[in-house]
This record gives sequence, structure tokens and C-alpha cells, in this order.
Amino acid sequence: MSDSSLADSLAALGLNRYEAAVYVTLVRSPQLSPSEIAARSHVPRQRVYDILASLTRKGLVNELVLSESHANRQRSFAPVDPAVALPTLLRESKRQQALENEERAHAVRELVSQIRPHYLKTHPSNGTRAPARVLSDPMRLTEGLTALADAAEQRIGLLCSSGFPPTEALPALARAAERLSLQTVWAPSSDAETKESLTCLAQAGAEVRLSQEPLLPLALFDECALIFGEANNSPRGSLTTAFEIHSHPMTHFLRGAFDACWSRAIPWEAMGDRATALARPIKRVPADARERLLEAMRLGQPEPVPASWMGGGIWTIHHTNHTFASLIGRPQEMARALIDTFQRTGNPIIFVGSGYNIFHLAPFGAKIQFRVVGHLDLEEPLIREQADLDALDVNALAREPAIQTLWEAARIVSAEVGDEALVAATAWGPFNLAAHILGVETLTRALYRNPRLVEQTLEFAARVIKKFFEPLLAEKIIPLVSIADTIAGDHISRAHFNRFVLPYLQDIIAWVKHQDAQVLLHICGALRDKLDVLGETGADCLCLDSRVNLARAKELFAGKVCLAGNLDPINVLDHLTLKQVEAAARECLVTGAPGGGFILMPGCDLPPTVSLDNVRAMLRAAETWK
Repeated sequence: MSDSSLADSLAALGLNRYEAAVYVTLVRSPQLSPSEIAARSHVPRQRVYDILASLTRKGLVNELVLSESHANRQRSFAPVDPAVALPTLLRESKRQQALENEERAHAVRELVSQIRPHYLKTHPSNGTRAPARVLSDPMRLTEGLTALADAAEQRIGLLCSSGFPPTEALPALARAAERLSLQTVWAPSSDAETKESLTCLAQAGAEVRLSQEPLLPLALFDECALIFGEANNSPRGSLTTAFEIHSHPMTHFLRGAFDACWSRAIPWEAMGDRATALARPIKRVPADARERLLEAMRLGQPEPVPASWMGGGIWTIHHTNHTFASLIGRPQEMARALIDTFQRTGNPIIFVGSGYNIFHLAPFGAKIQFRVVGHLDLEEPLIREQADLDALDVNALAREPAIQTLWEAARIVSAEVGDEALVAATAWGPFNLAAHILGVETLTRALYRNPRLVEQTLEFAARVIKKFFEPLLAEKIIPLVSIADTIAGDHISRAHFNRFVLPYLQDIIAWVKHQDAQVLLHICGALRDKLDVLGETGADCLCLDSRVNLARAKELFAGKVCLAGNLDPINVLDHLTLKQVEAAARECLVTGAPGGGFILMPGCDLPPTVSLDNVRAMLRAAETWK
């Protein structure tokens, strides 16, 4: 196959033409220097460093450093084996595609909510609408249910059973219950998740009755109906097919069937003690979960082994039907989303600010790139030259609406559930923040050509991070600080890590611990040449990337530093079944748990597409492991 054909095939997996050209060039050659790569691949020399950095992050290229001296530094690059690299690229391509599809789906829901009222005013009889359509996958079912709940104006009726309504549609149904009549009839079930859904809607104001017979899931919205097929055989089976019906005679017939079920069902109030038990919020978090986490960080050996996700901000936003932008200026709503997620998932650490780390640069003029689903980013680097950095005032952070929202949300969360959950606040580490201030390419070059600029940027980044944590620590709102210096791992050499990462982390961590809080530190990458150095940061707990050799880390840090990790958040939590997730979690526990000082965690932030069931499977594996 020709190089151009290979490049086209790689482009289909998500590489741009320059990335594809560079990878093909490396595959056909021994290790090459950047200038040799530019010449052989015909990629402009000024772009080759960007392209190599991108391919390294995507796991297609490894950098080989042949000399560390600044004066005689030699860099070369080699390709990762295609048998390893290309399946990884495919998985990432699928994940990105899923995120993009979700972004489009959210945009459609927003448009429907804005446009449909105008349509209904001019087409009150819906005369041109097709009488029925088929919805044939879980995402479309949830989207259809959410859109109809948001658009309903008078009455909603639900016949509910295990798996229905889907968890993702509960926020929209709860909102509807607050403004109109929502009647629900529930089939017999001992499923805790079904009880939780019932409780959620009941507490939002829905009328509840319990049926003594099985029910076929049905949803009625004014003059529209959704009638569902049976759930599949997975745990709390997912509904896979529904008919959306807009035919007035058929809807009228189904309304009669619903009313018959309603009349035969037992009213909630008539159930006495059983109704009280169901109305009580389900406490999935063990009473001692918070203390077990703290004991593990003190290198104790709590039983059962504690478990938590790391971050989870994007997951929370996605699963509570919010966006990052929609919660800014609304601390009560942000706190409620975090508390509801804590109570619904059983995850014992609440990471306030996860997903919002980019806003630490907002007061300084950063142009933030919003995504409906996915991490936020900057449209461009914050500064272009040294003078720009000198003009920035760290005190501006306190005037930023997003930061004020995070602070107030943390206060609310701590006041309401701080005795049950371990409340943490999150920030990027100084090196990661500096990469956004300068841009990754500029920072990488400056490590060699202008180290003083790097140091000044890192000093500023450290002041920003301290300024963010300062009021929360002073007010004793948070007992835990989470720092993620994500690109400080495999992106740079050990020598550069020791000079440009370690001292600044040590400074921040010592400052936090002086105020009686603990520190969870995460750095992405396999860290083969610098894993041992992490013990010098002073962090109480090291959250290890899924690429880190956990057995080696346990040998290095046993009795010295608490370890957390290191389930693969994508290839395990996002892609595997419940049983497979539990099996992978047990493998981590077998390696990490003996001797104590261990918390079961994913090896990085939780993707939004991970199912609630898989989150609970991870937590359950720790709870039941002996």
C-alpha cells in the first residue's frame, strides 16, 4: 500500500493529514529527529513539533531523549507498534464520535425546546405530523422522553417498571412534576434502582400508586404517547424500542388503559409504613465511607477497602442534564447536582470544581471554548510574551463569577453532606496550568530556549492555584485538595520534571498541608522514568494512571504514600460489562490493597459515557472484596 493510501486510512481513524504523514514516515524508518521527520514527511518544519506532541498524546509515537544537556540535547522519535497504537486510536475515535453525537443530541434538544412552542401555536391540530414513529435505541428513547417531558403542558402519565423510566430521563420528569400533573403507576419490584427512581419523582411532586400486576412501560404526554417494548436481559434491563404515537384516537385509547391501571393501583398514602420506607432517600454511601478514605490516606488498612472515582465533573454534568455554562452564577443548583450525584451513585468523594479548572484563567482574559459534552479548553494561549504575564493580577480570581460559584457551591455541599462525604476541591497542577497559559508548543520549546519564562509562568500558576484554594481552606470547607498535573508525566524528561514540576508541586502541597488538609495528586502517563519521584511531592495520596505498573508502585511506596488507582476509565469502565468491571477491579485490589494505604479508583477522570451501573460495579467490588 502506498504512503498516500496509508495516510488516507489513518485519517479515517481521526488523524489529520500531517499526523498521518508523520506516523507513516516513522513506521517506514528507524528513529528520526524532528528535522529528518519534517524533510521525509513533507510536513512544514514549524509544524512538526506540534504534530509530534499530538501523536505522543495519542499513543502513536514515543520520544527518545539521547542526551539531557541543554547544549547537546538530542531528540528523536520512534513509532509505537501499530498492533498497539491503532486499536487505541480506534477506541479513542469511537469515544470522540460518541461525545460528538451527544453534543449534537443536546443541541437538538435545545432547539426543540425553543422552536416547538412556535410550531404548536401555528399547528395546534398537528395535522401534518406522522401518526407514529419508531425509536430503536436507548439514546433516542431517552432523548424522546426528555423532549416530550420538557414540552408537556398539562398532564403526564407513566406506567413504570424495572428499567423504566431510564435514569437519564429522571431530571426532566422531575422538572415536569414541579409544574404539572405527573401520575405514576409502579409495577412490583425489589430493585433498589427502581425504588430510587420512584423516590426521586415522588419527592418532586409526582402522584404515586403501586400496581399489583406487571405493567408494560407507557408514557403519556398531553396528546402524545410512548409505548415501550420489553427490557433486555441485562441487569435492570435497558429499553431498546418504543413507538412514539401522535394519533389522537390511539392516544385516547392508551389514556383509557392508563386510567384503568391508575384506578386499580394502591394509592401511596394507603401503604402506611411501606410508603414511608420507599419515600426515604436511598443511602448508598456506607456510613463510615468518609472515615475509611481518610484512614487509607493515613496509610491505615480500613475494611472494606475504600473506593471512589477521581474528578467526575464532566460525568456529573452529563448525567444531571446540565452544561458547564448553565451552572455558572447558580451555586445552589451546582451544589444540588453534586449532592444528588453523591446520593445516587454512592461515590464518597465530592470533587467540587472538577471540569471547571480552565476557569482559573478566566479572570485574566482567557477565551474559554465550551463544549456541550467533553472537557473545556482555551481557544488560544493566554499570553504571547513576557510582558503579558507581568500584567496579570492574581487577585482578579476572586472577582470571577465562575470561581465565586464554585466557592459558594463548596460551602453548600460541605454544610449539607460534609459529615457523610469527603468534600474536595480540584485544580490543575502548575505545569498543566502553565501549558494553557503559554500553549503546549511554546512551553515545550521554552524548556530549552527560555527556562526563565517557564519558571516565571509556573510561579504565577502556583499563585493562582493557592488563591483558588485559599478561602476554602481558611474556612475549613474542604479537608481534601485534588491536583491534576496531567501533562507533567510522559510529556517531559525526568530532568525537566525535577526542575520544572517537582519544586512547584512541593511548594503548593506543603502550603495545603500546613492548613490541615490532605492532597490527592494525579499525573497522567506510565511514568516509567519518574514514578519514584512522585513520592517526593509530599502528596498524601497518589492517583495512578491506568498505564502505571501498580505492582511496581506498591513496592516503591508501601508504608510511605497512599496509592489510588488504577482501573482504565475507557477500556474497562466505559467499554466492559458489569462482571468484567468487577473482575478488573478485583485485579487492582489483589495488587494494591494488601498492607493498606490503598483506594480503588479509575486511572484518570471519568468519561461522561460510563454507565451508572459500571460506576456502582467498581464501588461494589471494593465493598465486597476480602
